Amino acid sequence: IRTLLRQVDIVLSILPIYEDRTSAPNVPFLHAALGTLPTGALRFLRILSYLENIDSVLYSCRSDKRILDRIFPDREIGNSFLPFAVDRSVFFPRGTGKRSEIRTRYGINPSAKVLVYTGRLVRAKNVDLLFNMLENVLRVIPDTMLILAGSAQAGNSSALEYRKELDQIIDRKQLGGRVLFTGDLNDEDQAGLFSASDLFLTCTTNLDENFGDSAVEAMRCGLP
Repeated sequence: IRTLLRQVDIVLSILPIYEDRTSAPNVPFLHAALGTLPTGALRFLRILSYLENIDSVLYSCRSDKRILDRIFPDREIGNSFLPFAVDRSVFFPRGTGKRSEIRTRYGINPSAKVLVYTGRLVRAKNVDLLFNMLENVLRVIPDTMLILAGSAQAGNSSALEYRKELDQIIDRKQLGGRVLFTGDLNDEDQAGLFSASDLFLTCTTNLDENFGDSAVEAMRCGLP
């Protein structure tokens, strides 16, 4: 890493490589705060001593800036607002033709109510709670489907175990015919799935979720 640092002009990092900067003291670091600030900036505190006045912190929402100012009022490092982006050329409301096409692809009744979740299938996202919601909705609207677009993280034993638990919950609640796993989707297919759905769901308890891509993408497609 030290050899690499001597060959670059700027470093964008979320990794703990700051202690190696002694080999390139004049190379500015851009630190992407991501979700560290809403959780009390504990991870940020660990690298603060390595940051110099030539460095800058990148934050993705203005509430992060307020946290940064409150926790570090006398900081000498810079800061820059860099919001996450949504591709508006992909995520936009589609017509009824696309809705029918996607529903046909997945074998969904044209008149069914479709609930959709997109994202990682990990415990922090509380995907299992969606089955409780579906169970209650089915008592009122029997023709309802829940679509889960995403997958467990490869190589993550905890995520893979959680994925097995989801299957067990579906079997226990007898929801097999009402839950559909699509696996990971590219942006175009995800936008199409939003067009075929009636409601976007999320139950994440990630305290560092300061910008939920999936929720904003669904909103761009006109999905409540």
